[in-house]
Amino acid sequence: MFDTERFIEEIERRPAIYDVNRGEYNDRNAKMTAWDEVCQVMVPNWACLSDEERNVEEKSLRGKWRNIRDYFMKELKLQRSHQSGPAGRKRKKYMYFDRLLFLMPTVMNKRYRFEYRIDEISVR
Repeated sequence: MFDTERFIEEIERRPAIYDVNRGEYNDRNAKMTAWDEVCQVMVPNWACLSDEERNVEEKSLRGKWRNIRDYFMKELKLQRSHQSGPAGRKRKKYMYFDRLLFLMPTVMNKRYRFEYRIDEISVR
């Protein structure tokens, strides 16, 4: 069974994968090294796999990360809209939301840049 908690922990240890504020995020080699390290921890017998099998496993883990991150972003949007909107029916929070709060500085930075660009465009 896949250990999502451990996976998130391993990603958090490697900011090259998620932190757009760091120079290593744009460094392809640093990012590849970080993903290789995650794979070594998360994929049983990683060292014994062929290059093709490794590529398949890494692609799978990257997809899992994308899904986890996307659900976090969706939950964040829902929480923000519920704060400003009317009280609706109770819903359950995304189970890994609290564990993923380390992504907030990168999320806030992206949002700020996006809003800044919109303001910049509307001034012209």
